[in-house]
Amino acid sequence: EENSFGTDEFMQFCRGINAEPVLTVNSGYQPGADLEKCIAEAAEWVEYCNGPASGGFGALRAANGHPEPYGVRYWNIGNEPWEMDATEYARRLIRFARAMKQKDPAIKVIAAGANAYDGAWNQAVIETAGGHFDYLDLHYYCSNDDYLSAMAEPLNYARFLDELSRVMPASPSGEKAGISVLEWNSNSTWIDASKLKEAIYTASFFNALERLGDKVAHSGLWPLLRRVQPRGNHVSDHSLIWYDNHRTFLSPTAIAFGLYSRNYAPERLACRVDCDSIAVPGADPIACLDVVATRDSAGGVVIVKVVNKDPVNPIKATVLTHGAPARGQQSEIQISTLTGPHIDARNDLDNPEVVKVVETTCRAAPDDFTHVFAPHS
Repeated sequence: EENSFGTDEFMQFCRGINAEPVLTVNSGYQPGADLEKCIAEAAEWVEYCNGPASGGFGALRAANGHPEPYGVRYWNIGNEPWEMDATEYARRLIRFARAMKQKDPAIKVIAAGANAYDGAWNQAVIETAGGHFDYLDLHYYCSNDDYLSAMAEPLNYARFLDELSRVMPASPSGEKAGISVLEWNSNSTWIDASKLKEAIYTASFFNALERLGDKVAHSGLWPLLRRVQPRGNHVSDHSLIWYDNHRTFLSPTAIAFGLYSRNYAPERLACRVDCDSIAVPGADPIACLDVVATRDSAGGVVIVKVVNKDPVNPIKATVLTHGAPARGQQSEIQISTLTGPHIDARNDLDNPEVVKVVETTCRAAPDDFTHVFAPHS
């Protein structure tokens, strides 16, 4: 890339894929960085994106062919500035937020939160800069080669997020600040990643986030795109979409992402699961089935998202939906199953559908039907 993909191109890309843009400004933590210049440039960037075309950097945007403001709402102050002292970062965040909100008071400021389980960083940012940011952005990459240990991690991280939500400060609007997890993914060793195991992890992580929907406002898998690399390269498999000069394929993680995106419903339903547990080395057992139920009230559609974490055994389960709208004696139920031949199955350029979603239907009473959930699916 020859530095030709700038702000205007990025905004066009976001609109083309129907995505909400999040822009990250340089927090100036690199040695020798000019902090005052970084703060000024951040404010000017807000003005370029959101200011009127009548003057300043809004006029420059208009001169570049885009007279209407982009209206970018979400602005991240720095990316992973963990080489800096957390309190020093928080002090800088306050200065950035004030300068940027002078250009557009309506923007939402996202503070750089911790890596993984670093509660000390989060606490320092909250204590110093609380009231000056709207969201705290955490990054978490599960790197665990043991399948069952990896399956336990979404539950562990969900507990961490739930505890963090209880100490989140007020935002500038007076409401409680939210949590973002704008970088997350799973891999086995950072070299051998993007197997079916990662897709099952991704589905379980999405279930955990949906259960925390009143506390976690945003989440984002990373990275979106990578060119296919020689095996053994540290980025050889860690992406959603892979390509070479002629072909593309989706990783199992991307397929799980798409499955959840297509089956989003805004209203979460109470859900109780009775099933066997499976032992995890060095940790508490976990339930074999990880289940979330959501509903689209407008269409009356109920979506049940089930992850069978058992690597070997299919599980026959009865789904009871209490209080569902009456839809007659039986209804057609759509079943989308993401799976593959084994937990190490992977896609590549020559075999892009080893891991895939299989669509089937069945007819059953919507408030009481039985299904066999395949292992590692």
